[in-house]
Amino acid sequence: MLEIRNRSVDIRGTSQQLIILIHGYVGSSKQMGEVRDTTAMALPNADILTPDYPAGLLSNVNPIDITEALLDIIDQTVESRELRGGSYQEIIMIGHSLGALLLRKVYSFAMGQTDDSVIPLPAAPKPWVSKVSRIILLGGVNRGWDFSFKPKHLSWYKYLIISVLSKIAKFFQIAGLIHSIQRGSPFVSNLRIQWIRLVHNNDSLLPLTIQLLGTLDDLISSDDDIDIKGTISFRYLRVPNTGHLSILDFSGELGKRRQQIFLKALTQNRENLHSDFVEPLRPDHEVEHVVFVMHGIRDRGFWTEEIRYQIKQIGMREHRRIEVINSGYGYFPMLLFLFLWERQKNVRWFMDQYTEALAKYPKAQMGFIGHSNGTYLLASALKRYQASQFGRVVFAGSVVPTTFPWGDLIASGRLKAIQNYVATSDKIVGVFPGFYELIGLTDLGSAGHNGFRDNEGRRNAVTFVRGGHSAAIRPEIYESFIRFIIDGKSADIPEPLIAKKRSSITVWLSKFNWVIWSLLASGLLFGAWWITQINPVYLWLYFGGLYALLYTT
Repeated sequence: MLEIRNRSVDIRGTSQQLIILIHGYVGSSKQMGEVRDTTAMALPNADILTPDYPAGLLSNVNPIDITEALLDIIDQTVESRELRGGSYQEIIMIGHSLGALLLRKVYSFAMGQTDDSVIPLPAAPKPWVSKVSRIILLGGVNRGWDFSFKPKHLSWYKYLIISVLSKIAKFFQIAGLIHSIQRGSPFVSNLRIQWIRLVHNNDSLLPLTIQLLGTLDDLISSDDDIDIKGTISFRYLRVPNTGHLSILDFSGELGKRRQQIFLKALTQNRENLHSDFVEPLRPDHEVEHVVFVMHGIRDRGFWTEEIRYQIKQIGMREHRRIEVINSGYGYFPMLLFLFLWERQKNVRWFMDQYTEALAKYPKAQMGFIGHSNGTYLLASALKRYQASQFGRVVFAGSVVPTTFPWGDLIASGRLKAIQNYVATSDKIVGVFPGFYELIGLTDLGSAGHNGFRDNEGRRNAVTFVRGGHSAAIRPEIYESFIRFIIDGKSADIPEPLIAKKRSSITVWLSKFNWVIWSLLASGLLFGAWWITQINPVYLWLYFGGLYALLYTT
């Protein structure tokens, strides 16, 4: 298990309460000094636990490992108190930034929400978890950080430096800890899903959860708390003239004001503690289905609007509450599609959309219609985000490996069914993702051409739709998509669109896709050699042109 420094507890007074203080990224327990002193003053009979986890600038530690180590320390602390005679009557958790996220994860694991735990943890709640009365988040990064756009209070200078350093760190595979809490990352999204599940099942029993957020915070905003806003136990307190780090600074006149707000969060009882103004979340429990419609590469996704319209029309005719999410992730060119980290960027975006929708429509079944790279989003989400669950999904032009384990997902209850449309002549899938699958380098594959291998993947397959990569993206087939998603009905497709077998040319191109890739590589190398014979300076123009072509097509 991960080694946590400073495992000792400051035992004070009659030890009726346990206070757990967790620092943020690139910090230590010393960073929480003024928070600790204020807590000790306000609660003189409380023991204070202030562990230090590996949070260095270049730390690659897995936040799940940190969570499990913190959970172990809390278990030991509670057991130690019982060995001294008696037990804690109340536990208060206080975390800053990343530390706030870790404490919420600790609480989720302690409550039995352990989908993504590394070591086996009991599904039943731990005995001490019922003693947790409040969780105080000091600038908690509840939605993860996102620098795809400049935060309001962050200067352009800082924004550019952070963006460049982040890309360099990713390239060299360092600073994994901070990248693991990006918006939409598995750690963040799994936590949000687990918290929404806790709210749905135990809202009245959850501890008071209080977010203190500085008005000058350059990393997060009040809109990032949707997964915890939907509970009667949530409170939001504004901290004036305060940034992400200065929320821990209680010195001077501004510091005194911050200290007063912190003490309010720490000591005021639930009934008298009211939120400052924040737009309330009113979950809609009447929505039956949420349907995601996701486009592929080299596609603006305009066709998804027609599916959205048809779903809405069916919902109105049949008096059913159905929401459709077809906001796209933007034009995704071929060049970016070839790289895993670029594909995962879109997966993180999709899972952020998923968790936001789950918070708004907690009782809805999540359906999915995807084409090309859209199918990759769903398969990668199911593989990497263990807390995610979907109803029925429809794939067209799938770029997912033929060996994807649909049966395991359906058996575990994380999915209801998959319907895969296989085209007669999908050369794009057969040649390009098909080659990636052949050499086993990535999580891409040829299911849009070869279909899936396991029984559940084949059960509702539609073989074969006449046409190429976009064969199934036709208005005549949309209602078949929709009926499967909301009712589980078999595909009903016009006879002229169906064939009994695939194009023999496409089949042979797929079998020998390695030849095509070899010819392409040879052609590129020959072109580079030929250019150098004319003038080596033109080589930069040659590769620049290839880059521009792939980046724009």
